[in-house]
Amino acid sequence: MSYRIALAGNPNSGKTTLFNALTGSNAHVGNWPGVTVEKKEGLYKGKISKETISIVDLPGIYSTSPYSPEEIIARNYIINEKPDAVINIVDATNLIRNLYLTTELIEIDIPVVIALNFVDVLEKENIEFDVAVLEKALGVKVVPISAHRKKGLDDLMKAVIDVTSKKSIGSSILEKSSIGNEINQIIDILAQKKVFSPVYSAIKLLEGDKPLEDNLQLDDNTKQFINNIRDSLSKDQDIEAVVADLRYNYISSNCQKAVKKAKQLKEMSKSDKADKILTHKIWGLPIFFLIMFAMFFLVFGEFEIGNVTIMMPGVLLATGVEWLIGSIGGWLTEFLTYVNASDWSIGLVVDGIYGGVGAVFGFAPYILVMYLLISILEATGYMSRAAFVMDRAFRKFGLSGKSFVPMLMGFGCSVPAVMGARTLENENERRLTIMVTPFMSCGAKLPIWLFMTAAFFKGMTATLVIFAIYVLGIVMAIITGLIFNKFVFKKHSSPFIMEMPAYRAPDIKTLLRILLDKLKGFAKRAGTIILLSSIIIWFLQSFNFSFKMVENPDDSMMAAIGGVLAYIFKPLGFGVWQAAFAILSGFIAKEVVVSTFGTLAGVGDPLEDEGLMEQVKTWITTAGIFVSPLSAFCFMAFNLLAPPCLAAIGTISQEVKSRKWTAIILLYQLAIAYIVSLLIYGIGNLIMLIF
Repeated sequence: MSYRIALAGNPNSGKTTLFNALTGSNAHVGNWPGVTVEKKEGLYKGKISKETISIVDLPGIYSTSPYSPEEIIARNYIINEKPDAVINIVDATNLIRNLYLTTELIEIDIPVVIALNFVDVLEKENIEFDVAVLEKALGVKVVPISAHRKKGLDDLMKAVIDVTSKKSIGSSILEKSSIGNEINQIIDILAQKKVFSPVYSAIKLLEGDKPLEDNLQLDDNTKQFINNIRDSLSKDQDIEAVVADLRYNYISSNCQKAVKKAKQLKEMSKSDKADKILTHKIWGLPIFFLIMFAMFFLVFGEFEIGNVTIMMPGVLLATGVEWLIGSIGGWLTEFLTYVNASDWSIGLVVDGIYGGVGAVFGFAPYILVMYLLISILEATGYMSRAAFVMDRAFRKFGLSGKSFVPMLMGFGCSVPAVMGARTLENENERRLTIMVTPFMSCGAKLPIWLFMTAAFFKGMTATLVIFAIYVLGIVMAIITGLIFNKFVFKKHSSPFIMEMPAYRAPDIKTLLRILLDKLKGFAKRAGTIILLSSIIIWFLQSFNFSFKMVENPDDSMMAAIGGVLAYIFKPLGFGVWQAAFAILSGFIAKEVVVSTFGTLAGVGDPLEDEGLMEQVKTWITTAGIFVSPLSAFCFMAFNLLAPPCLAAIGTISQEVKSRKWTAIILLYQLAIAYIVSLLIYGIGNLIMLIF
């Protein structure tokens, strides 16, 4: 026989740590159907039972209300999939807030066992906890555990296996409350209709839960009966607020008594003291920017002392991986040449296949270090404070405070930045953040700005042009937020509940497991997209339409395609095939834009030598690629706002898990790039005509 056990609890209650402790390394990570919310499922690795026990880790939620995708997923899984039992993990140091979800779970006709986590923290403070009081108040088994120290897990699973063999009928703490009579009337009629979990359904219907009402498919008479009861109660009060107050009052009056030593926990006291500084209305924001800058610097930074370059961990690891990838590529080329492989097969293997794989793993060090730092900030509890500090400003244009972190990382590299949007709980905010993050000028675009400004602008003007490009990306992100918040996500806005957990030391094993999962997912999914795309681009660059390999890129299919696209870019001021070719090449990696100009100029990669750079600048101005500095700036603006490189596009596709939304994001970025560049060119020419 086998069992399916759902694991439910608040964010930061130790749920992930408990899941990892129960399942070990056999967890399967994926996404819930249709959304990017992570789905984890694993087999229980303990020895207390010969049965196969599958643990399903539900998204972290505060309630089962239908406000967020996470809440809907968790509720639908329990109601529709009907697991054999639910483990409700509760943070013992934050009892009142955590038990709100518990009072909803015990209303469902599924056995519930409470895993009371962080009891080691209570013991450290000599705080006694009377489990029997909590069990009597809620009517379910309570097992004290420490997920971090793996204590009490066997007792927990014994209790879970014990309850799976018993039939469970949901009960509510509200049945004897001031609205208990109305609730019982609805329960009776739902029980007659043989509705699953009539107690839970009755309270949710009384709250006006429309998705649940649609799911139950009640007849019109039943709906009218419930509506009449709800209307009679809601004449002078908000039913949802009344239900919430009753739940919290019951928890405060009956469950809080389980804490025998009612003094404030030391950890919470320390957290409160730290919060006075870290979330201060004046100092909170500068401290947040300082921490974000430190994280940004550790991922992408380097500096010089004398003649020695000091690299930060991200750059140091990336340099090592780049050297390794380059060395293997060189050895591979030498080997294929040694065995007399044909030119086209060398090009396919080295530039197409190996180049694609190298492009994937070249980003791995940045992803590794960035996720490590973000995971540490999350595990310690600071990320919640960062969201609080930034939320007020970002919410005005449809984003939350958490959106700032991936957007900041976007100045370094869009790939880990887009993946960083996973920290956002709200699906709409996550999609919007993924959409605007590539507008930040990543490090790969910097060579384009340096090259173009050196060729067309001088002195302070060149500095101002680069500054304007960075500001343009930020402004377009804000405008995009305002547009989508007003016209697209308006009907999907949801209340935001701010989590303020106590500061805790991160669990090293959990951090390493998270990092390993992220890297595996990136290498497996984004890698396949980049590999295939790189081969296609190589083919277009290397062959003509007669499928003969060409030495001169001017004769390739890519050049022909660039010639067609040149007509589209003509209104933007750079309607020549070389510029269109460079833009297309930039979709592989933005650095390729500059090296493409070098190839077309016939002098090689201008980034490798300053002398070559000067020759390319001379060629690009004399060949008439850009008719004026204004057209050069429009070329920069288009490259800034257009869809990012293949690696980032693959990551966007991987993160949104929707072809429709991937297409919307890429088409929007393409449209914005074109419209903004067109406006800049048109308005700029008009100004110059007037003055």
